[in-house]
Amino acid sequence: VNSPIVKSTFKQLGSVEDGWLVEMYYRSAVAYQQAVYGVAANEFGNLAKRITALEEQRFRKLQELMLAFVPRQRRLLIALPENFKTVLDDLVGLRIDEESLQAIIDNSIRDRSRDHLKRGA
Repeated sequence: VNSPIVKSTFKQLGSVEDGWLVEMYYRSAVAYQQAVYGVAANEFGNLAKRITALEEQRFRKLQELMLAFVPRQRRLLIALPENFKTVLDDLVGLRIDEESLQAIIDNSIRDRSRDHLKRGA
């Protein structure tokens, strides 16, 4: 609880023996928590609405771009000479697994580090 009123109230509660006063402090603490919860729920609701609007906008823009891109890509691929068909098939059929890619990256980093250390020495 960040409210200084509620903090000081809880410090004072240890010395209060009046049941009505303790209940009043309790009710004011509950009211404060309900108010804070209401504000937080409202802010999260507004945030969710903004995120939803941004996602809808992103989806619409992406859909427009894809609708423009796919026919262009189809025309390009149809216009490619038959000589490039085998190259294109090889590229489409090429599969790179994560382990071999990681090994290539590691080897490249290792080689560059060695070269860098040789130049520095």
